[in-house]
Amino acid sequence: MDYLKKEAFAPDFRNIVKTANNQWVDRIPLYEHGIGDGIMQEIAGIRPQEKMWRGSLKEQEEGCREFWEFWRGMGYDTASMMELFEKTRPQGMKAIGGVGNGIFECVQDLVGYMDLCYIKADDEELYEDLFKKMGEIHFQIWNTFLEKYADAFCLMRFGDDLGFNSSTLISHEDIRNLVLPGYRRIVDRVHQAGKPFLLHSCGNLFEIFDELITATGIDAKHSNEDQIGHFSLWVERYGDRIANFGGIDTDVVCRASKEEIRDYVLDCLEKVKGHGGIAFGSGNSIPDYVSVDGYMTMVGTVRTWRGE
Repeated sequence: MDYLKKEAFAPDFRNIVKTANNQWVDRIPLYEHGIGDGIMQEIAGIRPQEKMWRGSLKEQEEGCREFWEFWRGMGYDTASMMELFEKTRPQGMKAIGGVGNGIFECVQDLVGYMDLCYIKADDEELYEDLFKKMGEIHFQIWNTFLEKYADAFCLMRFGDDLGFNSSTLISHEDIRNLVLPGYRRIVDRVHQAGKPFLLHSCGNLFEIFDELITATGIDAKHSNEDQIGHFSLWVERYGDRIANFGGIDTDVVCRASKEEIRDYVLDCLEKVKGHGGIAFGSGNSIPDYVSVDGYMTMVGTVRTWRGE
């Protein structure tokens, strides 16, 4: 597959909206939580995010235009981003994004994970207040963000990695009582704005995930790795309730041969076909250390499978 088949692909963000509302779409959407500038440079000779975050106003606008065009050229209906110049957006595309990390990650970043564990043991009231206050701040930020920028986005999200490969990072009780209520307020506000909500959360969440869906009202979930559970397992368990975004383990994209990646992707697509809303890509993201050949093979296999 050649990069930038611009005239051959007509993006339609409505595909991913249907997907997030847990409807199967025959032209299964591609989705990535993020793609590194190093990947874009190797494929297209551009570093748009560097311009977007560090350049002059003119460079920021140019970077946004290059950024949008990269995602469109690769066959995405949307671009995952936090910042944009609306006039640079190609016809048929909208953004997926929000205002950054989730409640748990922000508390963890504020005090550090080890110190958070000490606070839990030494000062339970302070521990609880950290999460409650962070939830209030997040809601106010989201409320303002949606009032100003909701029209540019078709799907809202944040990333909040609640676990690692064998368990959650804090107890299920603390997630239930201190994190999920804050999620619920944000998700309800997103729904009030007429948008579905995607939770990106890494880790082994199986023991609490049924409760998380019920308690928060999320529409879709992203992130999977084979060490925890193949993407098809998430679809099997939760595909009747929410949409599932993800697919191929990022480690496989890094290490496997092109033939192995093609086989993996095709096997996964056949396993999940027709089982609710599915958006396919890596199970995490495409940072700069990912094999460009692996990434291109993954995307090319999906686009060939959907008839492009």
